[in-house]
Amino acid sequence: MFVVAAEIVRILNGIKGKTSFGNDGIPNIVLKNLPIEFIQCYTVLFNNIINNGHYPRTWRATKVIPILKKNKDPTNPASYRPISLLPNISKIFEALLNQKIVAHCDRENVIPNQKFGFRYGHSTAHAINKVSSYICSQLNNHKMVAACLIDLQTAFDTVLPVDRLGKRERSGWRTFSISLTDPSSGEAGVVPRGAVVKYLGIHIDQLHRVSSHPITQLNKARAAFISLSKLFHNKYLNKRVKVICYMLLIRPIITYGEPVWFNQSASTMERLRVFERKCLRICLKINRSANSQYRRMTSNRELYSAANIPRIDNFIIGLTRNYFAHTRDHTNAEISSITDCDDHYIEACKDSGLLPPEAFIKLDAQGLIQNVNNVPIIYHWSRHRNNKKIPRDVLNLPPLKYDQSIPLRDTKDFSRLDTTKYWWLVDAIHLDEVRRRARRRALGPLANLGG
Repeated sequence: MFVVAAEIVRILNGIKGKTSFGNDGIPNIVLKNLPIEFIQCYTVLFNNIINNGHYPRTWRATKVIPILKKNKDPTNPASYRPISLLPNISKIFEALLNQKIVAHCDRENVIPNQKFGFRYGHSTAHAINKVSSYICSQLNNHKMVAACLIDLQTAFDTVLPVDRLGKRERSGWRTFSISLTDPSSGEAGVVPRGAVVKYLGIHIDQLHRVSSHPITQLNKARAAFISLSKLFHNKYLNKRVKVICYMLLIRPIITYGEPVWFNQSASTMERLRVFERKCLRICLKINRSANSQYRRMTSNRELYSAANIPRIDNFIIGLTRNYFAHTRDHTNAEISSITDCDDHYIEACKDSGLLPPEAFIKLDAQGLIQNVNNVPIIYHWSRHRNNKKIPRDVLNLPPLKYDQSIPLRDTKDFSRLDTTKYWWLVDAIHLDEVRRRARRRALGPLANLGG
């Protein structure tokens, strides 16, 4: 038997109880609450479909709902995006079939390790990390890397047999162009070059500084916040709910791909911090302090204490730590090898400024990311936004700038002491003071007693 009832029950329990439906008129909420007798009937049906090699024709029929694209002419049919609703039970069958196929592919190693898309435990961050590491390694070896990225407009409507153009690496390139020739007409066209290209949502510039990406994402987040202004300015909505909405709807826009672009200047990060403080003041309706007779603005520390969330720079550091913490033990060798970086190579990269994303591990172990008080010093020392060079050690840090007072929640965060999870911090000497601070906090008043 290919399918058993328990597998169907497991999938039905995991689907969302939506009320939308296809031509059969059965929504998910109904399927989730089916009695076991009906599920057993579906089990027989699914097995017969596989054994006979016959897929029901009615499951192929879709109910199409046109959705108007943003800023498009409503009178033009091409301005609509078709949303197709298949019968929900066909999706349950496809989910079962997909589980069997994926299990077979994983067991027999059918899918190459370089394939990251649409695989469990794989993400665009892994793919971007591999590309970024490769670019850094070549540029550090005084070589040039060229990539041809093809973006097909209305790709799903016009599927063409376009061969993937691979990367080419050459030394001494100064000017180059890529042209494509239409085999049917013989017409040739030059592929336009860009100082900044977008790869899997990350904006990469020609010198691989990735300086424009955080600003681009900041502008997107600002536009999203404005579009949701009725939500965030709603005086009847609970303040905590608005803060949660900010964390779910706005923050992910800013922090997308953070392991790749973590090495940013203080001025760039300050723009993110200022934007977040403005958002929180709107959500919490906190502007001027009552203690100052409403003459002075509420301090940033009080603002974050009221919001009860980590500051965005510490939040980015936490995301990056967790990303690399789950990388070393990944089942895909291409991903687990990301953390196998050479110490001498990273030290050389500090001087060139072309640091691969995995350099975060070494910098964190050397205390160049946060100090003992959890202040994100990498986002406070003075440098130009395009200067990606890192000091050799904490003794050679440039002067720090901007407000370094962090929320009490960030000060009390001792999560990096979990060296089982963050394995690269096992021998970090600078964490000794953090451990002493954690013990004093655990003892409380007893820590002030002598003897």
